[in-house]
Amino acid sequence: MDRVNVLILAGGGDRVFSPINGKAMVEYVVDAVCDTKDIGDIAITGDVDRLKSYFGDRIDYYIQDGDSLFTSVERGLGPFLQDRHVIIVTADIPMIKSHMINEFIIECQSEYADLYYPIVEKRINAEKFSHMRRTYIKLEEGQYTGGNIVCINPRIIGRCKKFIYELMDNRKKPWKIGKMLGLRFLILLLAGKLTIPAIEQRIYETLNVKAKAIISCYGEIANDIDRVSDIELISKYFHV
Repeated sequence: MDRVNVLILAGGGDRVFSPINGKAMVEYVVDAVCDTKDIGDIAITGDVDRLKSYFGDRIDYYIQDGDSLFTSVERGLGPFLQDRHVIIVTADIPMIKSHMINEFIIECQSEYADLYYPIVEKRINAEKFSHMRRTYIKLEEGQYTGGNIVCINPRIIGRCKKFIYELMDNRKKPWKIGKMLGLRFLILLLAGKLTIPAIEQRIYETLNVKAKAIISCYGEIANDIDRVSDIELISKYFHV
């Protein structure tokens, strides 16, 4: 992977502009992306006029968000459809830093996949962010929560559309995700016996997509801001 282009998902109304220590939430994410080594062009979806007033020419492509997260992804990938891979990051993880994005990109270079997805072990996340509420999936290797950044081959979006829709709808319901993979996988998940390689293999068999889980040591990429109370909790992790 050489220089990689980035899509920032900043839809959802006013939430991404919520102030944290005097700075809009989305600004933290844009700053981290802009400071990351080997980043190419940057696209952002959301309220175009408002985003332009914040970032001007720091962003290469401003794209109006759609009526769903997936529609926003489809629109946002428009400038990058011929790319081998694109980084997609949500604008509601203000604790992310450039070195975390850079390390994720380096991990993605270790072997080819169509989709790279970071996961964070519960023990690591809870050590630093014990007050933040997260959904964990119990696997044979441990309990993990998902990150809010992915690296994806944009050409797989079409054939994965239905699966991605269902995955987004059920992202807070691990048992439904297990059910999506089939009854045997649901049983293994409920028993805590499902493994990461088995999930990767099942995704390949179902979608013809090579997926790779990246185990990350950074809870910052997993703790997104869903509600006002989260902003109050997360503010203490910032130093003014």
